[in-house]
Amino acid sequence: SGFAHRAMRQTLLLVVVAWGEPLKAGTPAMKLLQCDACQSVINGLRDDVKYLIQAESYWKTSDLVGRIGASCQDPSLPSGAMEEACAAFLGDHHKALQEEIRGRLDPKSDLFEEELVPREMCLEFGVCKPDSKTIGQMVDMSDRRDKDLKEEQKLKEKWAKRKKNTAADTASDSDEEEEEE
Repeated sequence: SGFAHRAMRQTLLLVVVAWGEPLKAGTPAMKLLQCDACQSVINGLRDDVKYLIQAESYWKTSDLVGRIGASCQDPSLPSGAMEEACAAFLGDHHKALQEEIRGRLDPKSDLFEEELVPREMCLEFGVCKPDSKTIGQMVDMSDRRDKDLKEEQKLKEKWAKRKKNTAADTASDSDEEEEEE
């Protein structure tokens, strides 16, 4: 459920922060969080840009700057270290985001009306690596693994029960054969 994933993400962030000192730029934990923040920010902007394209509208520069700046205030982003990572991401990539969005809203641009694709853009910005996974993806994989292990355990128990029943049936069949002789 959404609540469970948010709780897990916040727990993971607390663990990441608790392992050491406050997050510093360039650390593996900060890079992981910035990749997550990048995808979250662009995902939110994608919906707004899509709406503007459909409405044949655009943002004034001040509105665009304000909208990008407000991206880290999204309630779906965990507070604390994730906010720091988001602010660091925007500090480094605010102008690039502006250019990408302007291109999607400018009929003269090659990017006009193209959708913002979070993963691709975060790779282009160098914030995410091709093999990197977001915290959400890691939580999902962990949940899937847990579910698979539980299902596997149920199957093993079911087969063990069947095997036991089959062995008991075979033993009673051989007892009956001995009695008949």
